[in-house]
Amino acid sequence: MSTPVPEKIAKRELLSPYRISLPTKFERVAKRGVNWELPRSFKRYTASSQHKMGIGGAATKCFLSVGGQLEGAYIAKYAHKNGEIETYTELFNNQLGKAPGFEMAHSGIARLDGYLHFLSRSFRVAGEKLVHASLMV
Repeated sequence: MSTPVPEKIAKRELLSPYRISLPTKFERVAKRGVNWELPRSFKRYTASSQHKMGIGGAATKCFLSVGGQLEGAYIAKYAHKNGEIETYTELFNNQLGKAPGFEMAHSGIARLDGYLHFLSRSFRVAGEKLVHASLMV
């Protein structure tokens, strides 16, 4: 009798807050002052692992939408590599790009089931490519 070999799980998957299930509670982090025009508690939103606005990249992510609709949907990125500093860096890059007038995605920070996430809306239209901020420098 042979012992089954356990499937190798990537570090990213081990650290993923979605390993058991997708999040069910979404709450904007900001309480006063700057709220990035995000809803406070995302009522009627649900999370999915696949969406029409799918986006590549290594970050662990899910999609928040109302009834699976693209309008008003958010990409929620969890920073598994560098922790919360990575989340705040995403927000900083976005806000920095807005200052001189670059077209940037509507974004902010929220907790999904208690885990900090960077949220952004997809603003692309067919044929456009997303350029990562690190490549614009």
